[in-house]
Amino acid sequence: ELERTPDPMVENALIERLNYDKKVNVRLAAAEALIKYSNSEEVKTVFVNALDTEKNPTIQIALMQFLVEIKDLRARAPMEKLLEESETPTYLKEILSQGLQELY
Repeated sequence: ELERTPDPMVENALIERLNYDKKVNVRLAAAEALIKYSNSEEVKTVFVNALDTEKNPTIQIALMQFLVEIKDLRARAPMEKLLEESETPTYLKEILSQGLQELY
């Protein structure tokens, strides 16, 4: 169930964890918690920016799936960048390609 307006303190704490926590599972949990605030422009922007900086494929997939689901076209540039990087795993490139097809 999607919530329209997140509590600003909760939202900021989750964004902080998503962007800066050293533990992958904490960042992933923060991303999953933020997904329910899909109406928040700030959350959408944070996801687009995180997709550009996040190095963990599991979190990249969660970010990308959310952005594709809400049809945020700003996701195309970081997704295309990941697709072109040689160190991006093949399975992730396949998921990126499918996601990009949905955004075009």
